[in-house]
This record gives sequence, structure tokens and C-alpha cells, in this order.
Amino acid sequence: VRQSSIAYARLTEEIEWSEEEKVHHIFMIGVPEEKAGNEHLEILIKLSTAILEDDFRERLEKAKSSKEVMELIKEYSERERNI
Repeated sequence: VRQSSIAYARLTEEIEWSEEEKVHHIFMIGVPEEKAGNEHLEILIKLSTAILEDDFRERLEKAKSSKEVMELIKEYSERERNI
């Protein structure tokens, strides 16, 4: 990994995460070794904070392209910086 990044996948068929939960959105975080200290945690905090928002989840479901998803993630990431 050369640059910190987030990858996203929307599954066409849900997978079972636990007995009560199914998953159809997957986020992957990649961080270069030299930034491995806290950077992945900062990304995880921003992403998990966004996921808790109903608006974020609704817009994620409605997104029709990877560009829309990346713009949504960027928007929420920038909001988090201003808090």
C-alpha cells in the first residue's frame, strides 16, 4: 500500500455475519506501513461515525456508481474534520 485508502464493495447477495446479522456492504482500509501507527484508527473512526448516520446509510444504498460512493465518503470524512 503506497497511500492510505478505503475500498468499498456492495454485495449482490448478503452474507451471514452472525446469526442475527447479514452483511451487504464491505469497507476495506489500506494504510502504508510507515503510517500504520494511528492512521488506520483515524480512518476507522471517521468511517464508523459516518455509518452510524441514517443519512449516510440511505445515500450509500441509493448510490448508483463508485464515484457517488467515494464522494459520499469524502463528504463525511471532511465533516468529521470540522467537528
